[in-house]
Amino acid sequence: MQIDGMKMITVKQRSSSSYGIPGPDSVAATNELSTQSSSNNVKWDEINDPLVNKAMKDKLKASVDAIVQKDVDAFHKTLSPDIGSEHDYLLDNPVKFTALGKAVEENGRILVPVKGENQRTDSNGAEMTYTFYFEKDKSGEWQIVVID
Repeated sequence: MQIDGMKMITVKQRSSSSYGIPGPDSVAATNELSTQSSSNNVKWDEINDPLVNKAMKDKLKASVDAIVQKDVDAFHKTLSPDIGSEHDYLLDNPVKFTALGKAVEENGRILVPVKGENQRTDSNGAEMTYTFYFEKDKSGEWQIVVID
């Protein structure tokens, strides 16, 4: 084909899987990231923080496990119904969760830090913390309203 005297060529893009490398949406890539993520190091049974009751601990564990498993539906079930999908990006980060920090109360909310190591290849296992903000709903049940 020619346009204004210039010969045009068509370049066919090869997917990364054509080179034997799993693409970002492939099952192999997802499985590789899943094996890097973990919540096994958190000693959930040993958590004894006066600000964190059993229901909050169960919801926190379910949320962390959903992040590790990259299970968006399970993740949404752990969050306040008003949140929507604004925290879904957290499922894209492979994290090895290691411990819970000390919870603090701030303006009627309970903030619970969950410590871990970033497992992205470019992070060199950098330490990181997700802080889960709990707030009571109208029925008095603690809900996760923000993750920072």
